[in-house]
Amino acid sequence: MNLSLIETSPFGQVGILWEPCLSSHRICAVVLSEPGLGAKLKIKKSFPDTITASCPGVDELAGEIAHFLSGLPVVPEHKHISFEACSPFRRSVLKETMKIPRGSTMTYKSLATAIGKPSAARAVGKALANNPFPIMIPCHRVVASDGTIGGFNGGGISMKLALLEMEQQA
Repeated sequence: MNLSLIETSPFGQVGILWEPCLSSHRICAVVLSEPGLGAKLKIKKSFPDTITASCPGVDELAGEIAHFLSGLPVVPEHKHISFEACSPFRRSVLKETMKIPRGSTMTYKSLATAIGKPSAARAVGKALANNPFPIMIPCHRVVASDGTIGGFNGGGISMKLALLEMEQQA
């Protein structure tokens, strides 16, 4: 597994785990820093054999994510996401989440309905809690029906709120 690291962003380090694939690459995960735990250290704990590497496509994606986190209205490219490790249910949740426009939100219940599973709001929440591609797949745009913010993988609720606020301003 290869690691491309965005060293600085308003939200700390961001790691992109990727593998070469034929003449291109495959994105396996995006890892956000947590309070007190940078993305690089998180990755090294889970994937100790990861090597820091670069390729033009991943460098371009890293730039898109960095620009997004700086507040620019950038939509990171999705075509190289590897859904291989995702169950069919999680894959449907993630693909539907990719459709939520910047500056908008959707409830867990509405998302469950959109994928044809109207009683699966909790399962949708669990699938998003384990979103392997935060920022690329904007799970921060999914909120609870009662108006509460819900959780956010990696950066926590404060990062989710900051991302939503940033998107409203752009």
